[in-house]
Amino acid sequence: MSRDPAAKTARFIYISDADRGSAWHTPKDDGELRVGWRLIAANNRSLGRSWVVYGTFEACVAAAAQLHNRLDEVTQAVTFDARHAAWTWTVLLDGKPVAVSTRPYRRRVECARSFDQFLAAVKSAPEVAEELRYYGPKALSVYDHPPLHPDILSLPGTAAPNSPAADNAEPIAT
Repeated sequence: MSRDPAAKTARFIYISDADRGSAWHTPKDDGELRVGWRLIAANNRSLGRSWVVYGTFEACVAAAAQLHNRLDEVTQAVTFDARHAAWTWTVLLDGKPVAVSTRPYRRRVECARSFDQFLAAVKSAPEVAEELRYYGPKALSVYDHPPLHPDILSLPGTAAPNSPAADNAEPIAT
């Protein structure tokens, strides 16, 4: 990565929870690789992550590239968790979730702003895949989704702002 501040931009990073070997340690090979992507801002703040983990590095990179290439086709779903009083967003492509916010927001406007920042970052992120990073066995624990709680309200998906589908979208009433 360049040390030139002007060259810094958002980027996708690819994370595995596999155990990386070293000169002193040979990891057990259970045959299962779990890889997820995160979108990182120029200041290294996490903006969003993949909805699922993938079985190969190549599949994970392909999913991030598909999001980048089909950004004008995405819709968003906003979720409010009444139990925790928190808003989150989900990016849908072909009606299926592909990305989610990395943290909950107390205010809906903050959630919407985060989503807009995520879209702008996906658009500006380079399509070149970095190396796979090994962060250890708990790196992808956030992907082990608990079942939805009955108090969680999911609002219908709407087209992302400034996309061709947004012209036909109905606003969400709050």
